[in-house]
Amino acid sequence: MGRKAAGRGGEEAEGGIIMQKWEYHCEPFQSSNELVSLLNKLGDDGWELVTLLAQGTASHGQIVAKRPKDKAWSRPVGPSPA
Repeated sequence: MGRKAAGRGGEEAEGGIIMQKWEYHCEPFQSSNELVSLLNKLGDDGWELVTLLAQGTASHGQIVAKRPKDKAWSRPVGPSPA
């Protein structure tokens, strides 16, 4: 239970459990339309939303996204968000 196959982007921890490694990305947004556009772009690039940090209102803030940090993981061609 809780085990992954070796070679799937993780590192073996104590007890033989494979731990997934992640890379994270933070990006601000200024409107709900910008947020939707940003989420769609990041999703297309393999990023998954972790949390949304609202600043004042829900239409302003910052998102935090993650994706597996695995050289064997198939990523779309293109640069990571700046």
